[in-house]
Amino acid sequence: LAEDSVQTGAEIRFEAYSAILVDEAHLLSPNTLEILLEIGKTRPVIFSSNCEDMISPEELELGAIKLLGEQPGIQTFHLTNRIRANAELSYFIQNMMHLPHGRGMRRYPHVAVVYANDESEAANLLNDYIRQGYECQESDWQEKQSRHTREVDRMVHRLDERYYYDEMGYLRSTERDVRHLFYQLSEAKEELALVVMGNEKLYGALLNLF
Repeated sequence: LAEDSVQTGAEIRFEAYSAILVDEAHLLSPNTLEILLEIGKTRPVIFSSNCEDMISPEELELGAIKLLGEQPGIQTFHLTNRIRANAELSYFIQNMMHLPHGRGMRRYPHVAVVYANDESEAANLLNDYIRQGYECQESDWQEKQSRHTREVDRMVHRLDERYYYDEMGYLRSTERDVRHLFYQLSEAKEELALVVMGNEKLYGALLNLF
C-alpha cells in the first residue's frame, strides 16, 4: 500500500486483514506511523526497517525507528546482514562506509579500486569496465526519493573529490547523502569496481582496506 493511501484511508479496509506487514519503516512519515500504530492495537503489525550502523548517525533518519522503539511491548529482531548481499562485497562496503581501526584483515578478490587523475582517465576506465560487462549506475541514484532494489551482477561506480572521511572514519560527501551510495553499491551481486577520480586521500583509505 502506498503511504499516501494509508494517510487518507482511501480504498483501504484494514479490518479485512488479520495482520499488516510494513516494509521500509524507517522512511515512514510521523502521521503514517501513528496510523499504523493505532491499527496495531487490534491486530499484529510487523515493521521491517534498514538502519545501517556504518552510516554516520547524522545522516540517518531515525525518527520513525526511535518512535517504534518506544512502543510498549514491542519485540525487536535484528538480521545479521543484508538478506540478498554477497558476503564479501557486503563486508567491504560496510568497512568502506565506516573505516575499521587499522588496516583491513581480509582479501576482496571480487572488488577493484582504481585511480583516475581526471575526467578523461575516469571515462576510459569506466568504459573499459562497461566493455567487460559491468554496469555503471552513477547518474540516477541521487534522484531517488525511495528505495527500489535492482540487483546487478557486476557494478562499476565513480567516486570523486566530493567524498571524504570525517574524524570518526565515516564516509561523507559535500553534496550527496551517502545512504544512497550505500544502497546502490549494495545492489552489486558478484563484482564491484570503484573508480576514484582526483581524490588521493580517499583512494589511499580504500586501499588500506585490502
